Amino acid sequence: MTHEVRWRFASASVVGTSHERSGAPCQDNHACRVLPDQNKVPILVVVVSDGAGSADKSEIGSALACCSIIEQAQGFFEAGRTVRNFTKEDADKWVRVVRGRIGKQAEDDNGMMRDYACTLLVAIVSEDASAFFQLGDGAIVGSAANNDWCCVFWPQRGEYANKSAYAPFFERMIVPVRASTACEQDPQLSQALNTYLASPLITARTDDDKTLVLATRRTVPTVPAVPEEVTHQNASHDVRID
Repeated sequence: MTHEVRWRFASASVVGTSHERSGAPCQDNHACRVLPDQNKVPILVVVVSDGAGSADKSEIGSALACCSIIEQAQGFFEAGRTVRNFTKEDADKWVRVVRGRIGKQAEDDNGMMRDYACTLLVAIVSEDASAFFQLGDGAIVGSAANNDWCCVFWPQRGEYANKSAYAPFFERMIVPVRASTACEQDPQLSQALNTYLASPLITARTDDDKTLVLATRRTVPTVPAVPEEVTHQNASHDVRID
């Protein structure tokens, strides 16, 4: 039996009700790409950035952060690098590039860098290695084949301090993505996720902007189809980032 390692993901950024009332834009941005390394192995790169509510142009800052990280990742893999040799120095360099892009935008606008303040969460996941880094609030949650969900990092302060990953929520949310037949992004699931994040069930809990990315590379049997009892033993990896 052969298997195809194929990333599928659903993603959405939704404006909060507080911003809708004030007429402010959604200050969240995200980007998801599947990039090949030198061996044509598909690498998932996910970036999420939340613009600071107190910063006048934070939606621009978060957009610049996302596109800058994707550009850095493309150059990284085109240069023959792999996830296994991604270092803290690489992460620091990418962050400096983001700050440089934001600084240039602030200079062009005759503004201040703090007007573009935003968080940054990055996940880079291959078949046999992964790298993550984060500045500011948010959560990156992942699971291996045993479905043991855990946080890569967890805030020591703020709304989510000292909380653990709630596995039933993640299991329920990832099921449609695992079942998706899409190649990379699933537009229908992404739209459904957008609707869910904008629903009263969620807006009753928070009036802030919301971003959620759900991704899986659970192996897909090509021919022949086999029962789940067998396929679930194959290598798998799920990622949730918000």
